[in-house]
Amino acid sequence: ARVSEVNPGHFEAAESLFRAGFLAYNLGRYDDSLTYWNAIIQLPVPGSADKSRANYWLAAASAAIGDADSAAVYRNAAAQADPFDYYGMRAESQMDGVARFPSISALPTEGAPNWTAVETWLKSWAGPEPASATPKPAASGSPTATTAPSPDDLYARGLELLNAGFTDLADQQFRAILDDNSDSPWVEYRMLRQISALDRPTVTAPAAEQFANSHAGAPPELLQIAFPLAYSNLAQKEAADNGFSPFLLLALVRQESTYDPGATAGANDTGLTQVIPDTANEIARQLGDTNFKQADLLRPNVALRYGAHYLATSLTAFDGVLPPAIAGYNAGPGTAAGWWETAGADPDLFLETIDFQGTQTYVKHVLEYYALYLYAYGLTDAPVLPLDVGNDSPVSLG
Repeated sequence: ARVSEVNPGHFEAAESLFRAGFLAYNLGRYDDSLTYWNAIIQLPVPGSADKSRANYWLAAASAAIGDADSAAVYRNAAAQADPFDYYGMRAESQMDGVARFPSISALPTEGAPNWTAVETWLKSWAGPEPASATPKPAASGSPTATTAPSPDDLYARGLELLNAGFTDLADQQFRAILDDNSDSPWVEYRMLRQISALDRPTVTAPAAEQFANSHAGAPPELLQIAFPLAYSNLAQKEAADNGFSPFLLLALVRQESTYDPGATAGANDTGLTQVIPDTANEIARQLGDTNFKQADLLRPNVALRYGAHYLATSLTAFDGVLPPAIAGYNAGPGTAAGWWETAGADPDLFLETIDFQGTQTYVKHVLEYYALYLYAYGLTDAPVLPLDVGNDSPVSLG
C-alpha cells in the first residue's frame, strides 16, 4: 500500500492497493479492506476498470460486515463505472438477482441489426451525421496531402485486394481506414458496417468493441459487430456435440484468435482455438484421429472440433462451473484445480487467486465475451455475468 502513498500516480498504485485490500479481506479484516479499496477510487486518475473492481469488492466487504445498504450502493457504482467489464457485469447480475446464464443450444438466425438504435446512440454524443466529411487518408496507402482519397476510395482499394485473394493486404487496408478515422465517429461507423459485411471479423471485431466502449450506453446491436456469429454452423455443431452453449465456444474463439483461422502464437498454439501440439495429439488419440497433423488445426472445422472437445473435458472436470473450466483450458486442469481449492470454490475469489496474470486476464475476458454475446443477441436484457456455483451450475452439460 506504500506504493500509492509514495506515488499515487504510479501505474501499479491501483493494483497494489487492491492486493493490500484483498489480503485484509481474506484475513477477515474487512474494515482494512474497505480503507484500501476506497483509496483506489480516490487515486488521481483511476481507470474505469479499476473503479469497477474496487466498488465490486467494496460491496463484498460491506456485505461481510452486514452493511447491506452500502453494499447496494457499491454494486451500483461498479455497474456504472464499466458496464461491459467483468466486475460491472458481476455487480449487475447480483442487483438483478440473476443466478444463471440462460440455457442456449442454438445460435440465432443472423439478421440485420436495428441500426436506427445505433445511430440514435451515436447522434446523442457525436451530433448529427455531417453531410460531408474530410477524413484522413489511410496510413497503408501513399497519397499526398492534395490527392488524399476518400474512405470510400480506400475501401474500394481494399475490396479489390480482397477479391484478388490478397486477404492480408486487404485487411491491412481496412484496419488503416478504421484507425485513421477513429476521430470521425460517423465515418468510422459507416466503414465498420461496410467492412463487417465482407465477413472480416478479425478486423472489425476489435475496432467495434473499442467503438462501443468509447461512450456509455452503446446498444447491443453495435456489439453484434464486435461479437459476430463467425463460423456459426461449425460452432453450433461442435458445441452441441460437446454439450455446452455455442456462444461459449465463440467467446473462447474471440479470446484465443479473434476469429483468425491462421492464428499462431506462443508454444506453437495453432488455429481458431489455439490448441498446442501435446494437447492436440492427446485429443486426436481420444477422438481416434489417427492421421492428425498439427497443420490440420489451421482448418476451422478441425480447430473448433478439438477446442470444443478440450473445453468440454475441462467443464466436466469442474462440474460445469465456468471460471475453473476456462482456466483449465488455458493453464491446465491440475493448475486450475489448485486455484479453485484455494479459493474455496468461490468464483470471484478464484479470479483474484490466479497468480498467472495471463490466465487471470484470459478467464476474465472469456467470461466477459460470453456475457456480451448473450447481451448482443438479446438473450439477456442487460450485460450480466452470473456465476452461481450452488446446486445448479451455470452451464448445462446436457
